[in-house]
Amino acid sequence: VLNVEDFNKAILESSIKGHICQEYEQTAREKKIIAYHEAGHAILNHFYCKKRVSFITTQPTTSGAGGFTVTESPQEDLLPISDIEKRIVMCYGGKAAETILANNNALDVSTGASQDVIDATQMALKYVSVRDSIDYSQLGKIGEQRLANQTEHLLKTCSDKALSELQKYRSYLDAVVNALIEQESLSEEEFLKILNQVYETKEKESQLIESIIPD
Repeated sequence: VLNVEDFNKAILESSIKGHICQEYEQTAREKKIIAYHEAGHAILNHFYCKKRVSFITTQPTTSGAGGFTVTESPQEDLLPISDIEKRIVMCYGGKAAETILANNNALDVSTGASQDVIDATQMALKYVSVRDSIDYSQLGKIGEQRLANQTEHLLKTCSDKALSELQKYRSYLDAVVNALIEQESLSEEEFLKILNQVYETKEKESQLIESIIPD
């Protein structure tokens, strides 16, 4: 008999194209890096993309992922161009969070961000042509070079945006990371509860400061 847990597991495994690997035991260092990586995706998806985060986990999968975040996937075939750019920024969320963990040293980011970079680049290549209303592939070598330049500039801009946005929401990022390290997985309800707790704490601190410092 299938219960709710079995049903949810089936949905998750179809989303990640693999199975959660229970046998592999991560080191404390791996858990922390993966927690930051997945929390980075989740925070940007929530605050910057304004999309739902259904599930986050640091558990590895048989598809090779160290962890994963399940986000809202629009069913529409036609998406606003601005949404694609936001998705590119969200792709860099894991890398940006790892950069913050490494005290802003991008060279210390793990190889776990490689697939995100591939996905971001593929989206950017399509985005640039639509944004510029130019089929660069028909312009020969000059077109190829222009497409490469425009794509590189867009990716750099989106990568920088991901880092700046996460720094802005650093307290939320750290709170989600701590919860993931402690319990490995977060449901949508648990994720939103953590964000609300951080918000309430910040509001209380702000009110306390206002009461101490006169106008």
